Amino acid sequence: MVIDGGDGRFRGDGGYVKPSAMPAGHEGAVYVVAGSSGLISGGPLNHPAMYVSLNTLGSLVLDVDGGRLNATFIDSTGTAQDCFTLFKGIPTGLGDMNCDGALNLNDIEPFSAALLSKPIFAVPAGSQSADPRGTPCPVTSADLNADGLINGLDIDAMVEELLKGLCP
Repeated sequence: MVIDGGDGRFRGDGGYVKPSAMPAGHEGAVYVVAGSSGLISGGPLNHPAMYVSLNTLGSLVLDVDGGRLNATFIDSTGTAQDCFTLFKGIPTGLGDMNCDGALNLNDIEPFSAALLSKPIFAVPAGSQSADPRGTPCPVTSADLNADGLINGLDIDAMVEELLKGLCP
């Protein structure tokens, strides 16, 4: 059963989200087959369960920060060839102003609200918020230049983030 058939990329369809921050069953699993660190041998790369299939030498790098896991496949030249993000709990990330696990054009309106000191609300996937406006998203996601302030100086950083490629 496919729970989320997207690409899992923070700058793409959005990261994969497991709504419970604590261990909980039946919220999905991500499987990675990364067996190309020493030798590539070809063969069919068309399994229906695979979102991406690469016949490239490389390694998988996992970066875990709290409830966020970033996985990046780095090829033998050091170039990121593929990536995905997995969130446990409410998805958060710099620039993700609507807490949907993705950094995209849908974040511009709530980013503008944060610049104007207005509250930001969103209902992440799987949330059961009693507040009809949704769950408050962390306004700190708007501090893209990490100076501790949310102001016009964050606009250039937001534009840069929106223009970056799929894999950071």
